[in-house]
Amino acid sequence: MDLSQELDTQTYLDTVNAYFDCVATAITEHGGEVLKFSGDGVLAIFPFEDIKRPRPNMCAAALASAQEAFARAEHANKTRSNNGLPPIQFGVGLHVGTVIYGNVGTTRRLDFTATGPAVGLASRCEAMTRMLDTPLLATGEFADLCPTKGTQKGKHRLRGFNDPVDLVAYPLA
Repeated sequence: MDLSQELDTQTYLDTVNAYFDCVATAITEHGGEVLKFSGDGVLAIFPFEDIKRPRPNMCAAALASAQEAFARAEHANKTRSNNGLPPIQFGVGLHVGTVIYGNVGTTRRLDFTATGPAVGLASRCEAMTRMLDTPLLATGEFADLCPTKGTQKGKHRLRGFNDPVDLVAYPLA
């Protein structure tokens, strides 16, 4: 169901904001940074530093953040259900890589954003959550660094990428 077409404007905005609250709070509490809200999506990073924030630790933090976001949504959905509101549902795609971020645009309109192949791959991974009916997916590159093991979902062709990408599912808790 496309909530933007099914709900009145205020209820839709309240739903999107409730979703953002679940996700962004979990991200920041686990050491991540929200870079962008776009439509009903969130782009976040968990920056690496060799000593203070090593890659395996930050991958574990990103996974824990995603799992907490789902737990927060489940909690919020109990209240939402009692009030006749649709549930907050979403998918998460996790990937590691280099992002390019900063202000982009024109001389009249700048927007702070992130881009690059890593951003595109994370986005395509998230899109596969619907196709594979698995709300929390990561690329094999992420899974190789993350101390928590997931369940292999095989190689998949993702739009815009020449080579098939290994996808790994993680439990929501």
